Amino acid sequence: MSTIWFLDEESHLPPFTEQTVGAVEKKLHVKLPKSYIELMKQKNGFYLEKNCHPSPKPTAWGNRVIELDSLIGIGLGENSIGDTDYFLQEWGLRRDVVIISMNPPSFVCLDYRNTKSNPPVVYIDVDENHDFQIAASFEQFVQGLHVRSDEDEILPATTTIELSTSINLQTYKTTIDNVIEEGTADEVDSLFLDVAEHGDDETIQYFIRKIKNYRDARVRYNMTVILYYIVTGERQKLQNNLEFVEEILTELSGDKNKNIKKLAEQAILEMRKKRI
Repeated sequence: MSTIWFLDEESHLPPFTEQTVGAVEKKLHVKLPKSYIELMKQKNGFYLEKNCHPSPKPTAWGNRVIELDSLIGIGLGENSIGDTDYFLQEWGLRRDVVIISMNPPSFVCLDYRNTKSNPPVVYIDVDENHDFQIAASFEQFVQGLHVRSDEDEILPATTTIELSTSINLQTYKTTIDNVIEEGTADEVDSLFLDVAEHGDDETIQYFIRKIKNYRDARVRYNMTVILYYIVTGERQKLQNNLEFVEEILTELSGDKNKNIKKLAEQAILEMRKKRI
């Protein structure tokens, strides 16, 4: 996980001890994720090389990506997660979220509103009234971090599907086929995000079947993220076709890319929990 950092930057905070972790957890009334603690042992917060994360919804900037330039390290002093009271109060955030990155009025937080351990990661934009989950755990959040690229942009109106109408298979099958066969991975990914947002279930299923074995792992990973959001209820698409979702996730659980494999396994586990 250390590869997410700018390698030429020193830690923003000094190294911490187990006693420091205990003191921070006591102050915040939470149990910090082990994966967060291990990451901060490598570098206790600072600027990120991989500074973007997929978003299930467009942000205030119209992108389906969340940008964050740094992660906050462990400590009780200035610029640490134990010293965010001012921002919680100033921006009206609940005290059962722990800010791990911020660019006010937007924040990325560990969400303890429904748990005291193993929290999901949420994105909160106070001005836009956004508050939604972007990862089921901190470990999954780190797996989703990547360097910003063209595929993180919304395609211009001249190249994207008209979003004012519902995308249906009969109308857009040729477009989907052509982009998959002749387009770049960025174009495939951008088109899939549009279809996943605005398409009917038949079109989404068609697209998924076409790209579940796509050569570029980023396309497969972002597709798996969408499937995870469907399983957790963050997206309402395919809710009447969960057998199909499970079928694809089962196939992805054998993917050669370890991040895709792990995310698919987590999604399947979530599905099984809901059945209990």
